Amino acid sequence: MKPEIILKILHKDARNNITVFHRSQTARGALSHTAGVTLNYHEPYYEGWAPSLAMQEEFISMSDLMLIEKHLTAEQWGSQSLGGTIYRLKEAQ
Repeated sequence: MKPEIILKILHKDARNNITVFHRSQTARGALSHTAGVTLNYHEPYYEGWAPSLAMQEEFISMSDLMLIEKHLTAEQWGSQSLGGTIYRLKEAQ
C-alpha cells in the first residue's frame, strides 16, 4: 500500500491507527514468534447496525510503516512475550 494512501486513511478518523504486534514463545520450550503490522480504520458504512464490522483492519508491511513513521506518534503496550506499538497521526501544530 502506498504511504500517501495510508496517511489519507489515518486522517479520515481519529480512531484510525496502525498496530505493530508481537507474540513470542507460546508454550514452555517452544521456539515460536508471531509478528505483524495492521492498519486499523473505522468503516462508517457499518456504523449503528453492525458494530463488529465498524472497525476494519488490513495488513501492511513494516517498510510501508517506516516510510511514514515521522508523521506518527508511538505508544508501547504489553510485554516482551505479548505486546507492540500503536501508531497514530501527530497532532497538527
